[in-house]
Amino acid sequence: MKVFCRLFVAPSILLLAFSPIWAQQASSSPAAQAAPPATDEPDQPVASQSAKLKANQSEALATAWQIMQSASDASKLQEHISLLVALGTLGGYKQAETMISTAMKDHDVDIRLAAVAAAGASQDHALIPDLRIAMEDQAPEVVVTAAASLWKMGDHTGIDVLQGVLTGQVRAKSGLLKSSMHTVNRDLHDPSMMATMGAEEGAGLLFGPVGIAISAAKFAHPGPSANSPRVIVAALLAEDPSEANKKDLIQTLKDKDPFVRQASAKALAKFHGKDVTDALLDGLDDAKPSVRFMAAASYIRVASPLKGTEEHRTRKATSKKAAPKQS
Repeated sequence: MKVFCRLFVAPSILLLAFSPIWAQQASSSPAAQAAPPATDEPDQPVASQSAKLKANQSEALATAWQIMQSASDASKLQEHISLLVALGTLGGYKQAETMISTAMKDHDVDIRLAAVAAAGASQDHALIPDLRIAMEDQAPEVVVTAAASLWKMGDHTGIDVLQGVLTGQVRAKSGLLKSSMHTVNRDLHDPSMMATMGAEEGAGLLFGPVGIAISAAKFAHPGPSANSPRVIVAALLAEDPSEANKKDLIQTLKDKDPFVRQASAKALAKFHGKDVTDALLDGLDDAKPSVRFMAAASYIRVASPLKGTEEHRTRKATSKKAAPKQS
């Protein structure tokens, strides 16, 4: 029940608050009325390197990090958001923390939004100070997502924001949420882009309120670009690390549907064995950046799991209650 409330009830509140605004903006904009059919994430083939990496784990780990760092440094919108989805699975890893923290300061609001959401997904308490800074962002959706991400980690400094969303009487400082809602970047209205961001795994993969809202937008703008039941099942099977499930996920890591491949790569982080690491290294050669990033993140989790104090960073019960409001 606690998991259900965390993943669905609170995000649903935010969805109810914002979906009418987004729906009105989407339906009234000229771009929405004349938008061309959605296209899949473009292929970006890379030179095959998996065979060499399978024989050298240290080089493979360095390559996995380099793939993600290069995308972070390039800061191309679609790739960067796909990268942040993968980084959201790497709570406790310092290099991932640095990339997420840097993205929170990006000039593009959609990257900042994905970054604060990734921080919440990571459950990494080392990112709490950055999330508190993000509460001062000029974009209201970044503020709300930062508040929700903090809340998921037991930090209630954003309670005024969340209560304001719930009641419609926003009480955030400096009137940050009194401005109109940011018009979501046109790429985020593309069903394939939303799937790349993780909407295909419901609220869980894309992190709470953003995932719920993007899922709603996806159903409002349906497209043939994703097969969500298979993606959801991949996430479910990860909770039972049996040999049969492992074999199935390794097989679907080569599926023709890139969203299934991405979900399979994420799920394989819960499994172990050379067959798993070899399959994830094969994923580094995938033509889709979103699959490569997730395969890299999962390879790091399997080949170099967190230990001791590093793992504790993502589980520490940090809680900061909001101070009573002065009347």
